[in-house]
Amino acid sequence: MEPSPSEAPWTLSAPASLVLLSGQEIGDAEALRIVLLELVVRRSLKLSVETGRRMLVFPRQEYVISSGPNVALHVGGPMQRVLDIMTMLKTKTYPSGVRGVPVKMLAYEVLKK
Repeated sequence: MEPSPSEAPWTLSAPASLVLLSGQEIGDAEALRIVLLELVVRRSLKLSVETGRRMLVFPRQEYVISSGPNVALHVGGPMQRVLDIMTMLKTKTYPSGVRGVPVKMLAYEVLKK
């Protein structure tokens, strides 16, 4: 017996689903946000907040993406492209020991290509 459409597993990634539902109305930055979110959920990437240089009195917080335990798994499509670009970027080691790339730098590199 074949499963009904409501029982069939959803096989599209979150970014593909978003584009399917929203069409071309979705912006590049929003699509990239969803790609990064899915990669973090899949544990291909790890997101952390690091404290950077101080701005006046308050320390500056920087969002950092680093490789997760499942980074070697092939995810395909646009998500794989983001992972490939991330591995080409120069990483920085933060005082907490995290070695990664600032999210702003990764977003800039992905969106310019």
